Amino acid sequence: YLTGGGELNTVLGTSIIKGLVGAGRMEEATRFLEEMKAMRVPPNDRTLKTLLRGCLRWGRGGEAESIYEEMRAQGMQDQVSDALMIRIRCQDGRLEEALSQLRGLTGPAPLSRLAVGHMLLMEGRDGEALEQAARAMEEIGGAGAAAVDEISKLKIKTDAEFIQRIVEERKQGRRDEQSLRPSMQDLFLSSSSNVDKGNLKTGLSKLLRAVGPDKPLHVELCAGSGEWVLDRAGVEDANWVAVEYRYDRAHEILTRRSLLGLNNLVVLNLDAALVCSDLLRPASVRSMFLRFPEPMGAGSVFFSPSFLRAVHKNLEPNGTFNIVTDDSDLRDSYLKVVKSCPQLFKARSTARREGAKKGEGAVSYFDQLWRSRGFQERYFIELGKVPRNV
Repeated sequence: YLTGGGELNTVLGTSIIKGLVGAGRMEEATRFLEEMKAMRVPPNDRTLKTLLRGCLRWGRGGEAESIYEEMRAQGMQDQVSDALMIRIRCQDGRLEEALSQLRGLTGPAPLSRLAVGHMLLMEGRDGEALEQAARAMEEIGGAGAAAVDEISKLKIKTDAEFIQRIVEERKQGRRDEQSLRPSMQDLFLSSSSNVDKGNLKTGLSKLLRAVGPDKPLHVELCAGSGEWVLDRAGVEDANWVAVEYRYDRAHEILTRRSLLGLNNLVVLNLDAALVCSDLLRPASVRSMFLRFPEPMGAGSVFFSPSFLRAVHKNLEPNGTFNIVTDDSDLRDSYLKVVKSCPQLFKARSTARREGAKKGEGAVSYFDQLWRSRGFQERYFIELGKVPRNV
């Protein structure tokens, strides 16, 4: 449109930035903002909030501070921008700044309160963490409840219950009162710190050696906020890898891993296709999991013969690839791809009510949403690796 002579305006520019942010192309989004200014197209508060949300999603605290200062200078700072900055500062480990800003808010900000609550737990300040969890729950039940969407309410409830759980377990002596703050070097690997494939592969090998090479290795791809993989790592005598491309979600997994004291879980803030094709050691994984509680539009692109070949390469001789979806069309599209690669996997698909088999019911807020909508069946696809000589 623009190259064809179309005229750029603030609304169109904001839409373009939103698309770039959603795709994780933050450098391009930031450059486009500067191009807008050079063309005398002024950004508005929605433009800058879109970039702030991108900074939260993709872990760009330094850029967020610059954007926030610009908003303040232009009189665009408000409750929404403040709430976003609180969460970003929690990501960066700047608890006191986040807490000070939270105290200055005049309206509800339950997600920000819970981000602060998790960081307070990391500092052993359990009473303050409980207070933030309680206030977050009050805020989604009060006058502002209508402004919070269903998914956010379920996430807030899940996060508040997690804080309460950690505090209760500490009272019972089941957990240490002090936990280490999440560290980029502590069982965590991100492309933001090192984009070279060779160095990423070396880094992953070191992390896996750190958790111990003598136990089975399981991998969850597209792990979201990690509720399911954290649950499995907490009860199984095995090593786990959680792969999640979005930084905010990977950071949530890392924070909870530290609070739960799990030393058998590695968190990778990387693209799942990259991990499977280039980083994992061949024949090193006992099982892989891909759990899509709701249909994802990119599924048909992501789930391809080349992706299956990479998974096959990584699995042990008798390894399995386990997929869960509640969408029959998505299930059929997956099985179609699998059938096109009979030399790689044999498939078994079942449908049953959630919780029919212990250990296969997930615990994420997406699962709570799934139940709340009255769904009763999910499709479990287990792919068994076909040996190369068959």
